Amino acid sequence: MRTRLASLLATAVVASALVVLGTTSTAGAADTDVCDKFGAADHLKPQNSTEKLVVTVKAPAGKLISGYCVKSGSTNQGLGPRYFDLTPPATSVTFSYPTDVSGKAKDISHYSIKYVAATPKPTTPAPTTPAPTTPAPTTPAPTTPAPTTPEPTIITPSATAPTTTPTTTPTTTPTTTPTTTPTQPEPTTPAPTTPAPSTSAGPEPTEPEPTEVLEPAEPVVPVSPQNPPATDGYGNFNWNWRYTDPSCYALLVAYPSNIPEGQSNDINVRVWTDVAGEITLNYHNNEGTWSGTRAFAYAQHKNWPAGVKEYAVVWTQVAGSNYHYGEKFHQEPAKAPLTCRINDDGDPETYDLPQAISDIEGWRTSTVSVRKGSTAPADSVTVEHPGLETVTLERLRSGTWSTVKTVVPGSRTTTVTFPKETRRGRFQYRLVLPGSGATTGATTETFTVRVR
Repeated sequence: MRTRLASLLATAVVASALVVLGTTSTAGAADTDVCDKFGAADHLKPQNSTEKLVVTVKAPAGKLISGYCVKSGSTNQGLGPRYFDLTPPATSVTFSYPTDVSGKAKDISHYSIKYVAATPKPTTPAPTTPAPTTPAPTTPAPTTPAPTTPEPTIITPSATAPTTTPTTTPTTTPTTTPTTTPTQPEPTTPAPTTPAPSTSAGPEPTEPEPTEVLEPAEPVVPVSPQNPPATDGYGNFNWNWRYTDPSCYALLVAYPSNIPEGQSNDINVRVWTDVAGEITLNYHNNEGTWSGTRAFAYAQHKNWPAGVKEYAVVWTQVAGSNYHYGEKFHQEPAKAPLTCRINDDGDPETYDLPQAISDIEGWRTSTVSVRKGSTAPADSVTVEHPGLETVTLERLRSGTWSTVKTVVPGSRTTTVTFPKETRRGRFQYRLVLPGSGATTGATTETFTVRVR
């Protein structure tokens, strides 16, 4: 599997905005060794082996999930209840119990879910104003008056000055005068009139139906507790602080309480996918820096490609930490890509849980000869993504594989020892890692022991 992935990894980089699954919260129950029930009658418990590792919960109709609590073991063991607030509340959530730095999975003892009501919020469409219409300007046609020529006046001078003055005057003066004085009419107020209803066929205006949008009834403000500080031997901030290795559904980061300002607002996860090659998912906090414990889910990222069936988490970068998953770290070799696959059950209403592709590396397959009464040399293997399962050493007897012993996988390497051989002949062994809903499981090839 690793060889096939290595040949397919490409070099595309895609940036993105922030998508955050949740933050830890200090709110809890009076009994600090169990989760708060958040008003429910009892805690919820895993129903099968898959839910012991990863749980998926969908909110009922009319509600949203605003937080959850998950517990693995006792508080004294460091496996007590862990509280998370979702920002923003969601219709579904997938989670597991946070692993330690070694990356070893922890089984879930019980959990509880916190809900808020999703209330309808009416939205009124913005009013529309008709565009104003401006009448076209009209220019009157120019008129040219006809030219008028005044009649000439001819004055004829007299030969001699006049001797008499004309005495012709009007003999009558008009005596006609108006006998009535015009009177101004009294102002009158017209009676109000009610216009008759219009009988035109135009449509009557109708109010648009409001659209219901579900939103949380009240804002959920995440509360982040203080994680332990990261300090070096001189009391300064330790830039070599480590976070847990990625899982197949999210990268979980517990930020140290003393992380410097401005050093915790970026996360980069490089992922190879079977549909888009290699992409880089960037989670950036535009409103400040993150604190507490946060889970960055890959499938909730806006740039996560549609239709992914198989993928591998290749490399991660968190804040200013010198530790990067997928790179050498001091004397430790680089960790191999976390290979995952999604099994689609064909039902769009159900969540298709991603599975980590398990593997057992370093298993001896060549034949080894030993004397009767001796044991074959021990073997050292690396078990990748065992989940909560143990490895079984099996021996072939009369055509049937039977269990010899079980071995708990180590965080780095696992030593397998063999039984004493009491009979001569050829005997075959193999290792089997059972699968679950969260891991695929793995089976090695056979190893043969020849007893002389």
